[in-house]
Amino acid sequence: MAAGRLPGEGPVRLGPVTLPAGRLITGYPGLDHDAWVTADPVPDAGRIWAAPSELHPRTGLTPIQVDGRPGNVRDPLNLSETEDPCEADGLDAGTLLEDTWRDALRPPDEDDPGAVEMRAPFTRDFPGLAAPVRTPLTPVMRMSNVLRFMRFLLD
Repeated sequence: MAAGRLPGEGPVRLGPVTLPAGRLITGYPGLDHDAWVTADPVPDAGRIWAAPSELHPRTGLTPIQVDGRPGNVRDPLNLSETEDPCEADGLDAGTLLEDTWRDALRPPDEDDPGAVEMRAPFTRDFPGLAAPVRTPLTPVMRMSNVLRFMRFLLD
């Protein structure tokens, strides 16, 4: 596949993975760029997503995993809520995580002992960011972290 060129209709092979049949979407409401989308479930999505991510320097394509909402006729792929991945470069990780931390907290008057125990050793205050680590992750380490995070989200 040529760099930056989206695949045609049907299944597509990107490096070591084959994605289910998909289609090219252009002019979709809420989508500023063209996209190639599969609406079929992708088993082991974290591993599958990592492969095209590794290929980005050669293909110029950026994989985005979108959780569709069946039955939504106006926006079946939920793409109107999809952000441009290029905007991630301008995000401040500390601010984003602090906002997420605050949003996940129950109101103070609903803070029960179970919630306090689950949050321990932390308080309601955002604990801040860990010190940066300058050791780059190998693809295996990165995949392990993605899978661990996915398991955390599913538990």
